[in-house]
Amino acid sequence: MYRERLQSLFAQWQQETGLSLKGKTFSPDGIVNPDIWFSEANETRILFVLKETNRWCDLCEYVVRGKDVRWQTWYNVSRWTYLLRHIHDQSFEEMWQRVKRIDDGKRIYNLSHVALVNLKKQPGGKATDKEEMIEAFECHNQMFLLREIELFGHIDYIICCGKGVAHCLSQCYGGLDWKNNHRTARTPDGALVIDFTHPQSRERKKDLFKRLYDIISQE
Repeated sequence: MYRERLQSLFAQWQQETGLSLKGKTFSPDGIVNPDIWFSEANETRILFVLKETNRWCDLCEYVVRGKDVRWQTWYNVSRWTYLLRHIHDQSFEEMWQRVKRIDDGKRIYNLSHVALVNLKKQPGGKATDKEEMIEAFECHNQMFLLREIELFGHIDYIICCGKGVAHCLSQCYGGLDWKNNHRTARTPDGALVIDFTHPQSRERKKDLFKRLYDIISQE
């Protein structure tokens, strides 16, 4: 049911924005593995909201089956996924030791448990133009993004990755009430939203991991 509803939404999205899946101007995303996501065993449901793909791809296929997956981005997302799934049953050091070194097997396993959404459904380049991203979001994608997220059902965490992402997501919900120095908010359904850095940040991976841990620990 989820896959059919998502494809129907994407078809309308492309029709009304002029983007095209066949023309590779529309990059699809969503739940990486719906069977895992909707299973009762998946106790922590995590959505990562990012800016755009740096080239055309089906993001859900790319992160688990791509041959040249950008490790700078997706190894950190894998680490953060593990943290969010185990923050209540492991100490910080236990978690860090388990994800200090990530390989493709760990990446695929962790990312198979998440949902991924890009604000700008069009592929871009190595660096995102923030103003262009916001303009594309407000003109074309804002009306559709919340509808896509609603297809995911219950969500525990929404991690906004990079500058401008949390601002756009907040607009989808008509404005969120931010606290903790504008780092966290709650959606009307209770999901914890975190305004965080892009996973490709040059900051040390352990420092990023600790910063995310500290933010969640304050909740």
